[in-house]
Amino acid sequence: MENAVDSIAQAPLPTEKTVRSRTNLVVQAWRFAAINLRMIAMIRKGHD
Repeated sequence: MENAVDSIAQAPLPTEKTVRSRTNLVVQAWRFAAINLRMIAMIRKGHD
């Protein structure tokens, strides 16, 4: 098994655009709402 520190050091870093979207509260609120709507739809399907 590789050394964990070496494998972490070789991992790709996110782009600046990715970091901005991950820290943007509006984007996070949208993603939160979208995943909750998908979960509600899945739950409703299961209760039919």
